[in-house]
Amino acid sequence: GVATDIVRDLPWPIRKLLGLIFITPEAGAKTSILLATDPALNQTTGTYFDQCVIKTPSPSAQDPLLRSQLWEYSLEAVGLTADTFNAPSP
Repeated sequence: GVATDIVRDLPWPIRKLLGLIFITPEAGAKTSILLATDPALNQTTGTYFDQCVIKTPSPSAQDPLLRSQLWEYSLEAVGLTADTFNAPSP
């Protein structure tokens, strides 16, 4: 996880413990910055990165049924439909 203010309302001992295992916001942003700015990655799509390194997604992330359920839930949560994107669900 990334140490952000999202945990600010948790009790102090829990915040302190999370601070030991979470990375800084700066470190958390490195992969996004790399992907947005590295010309060598311009054509890279559908690839999972973790801390600036290509990794294999977890088995649950590769499960077609779970991906589809998450996609449908996400659309419903924000009030959109698949038609909005002119693309089939994953």
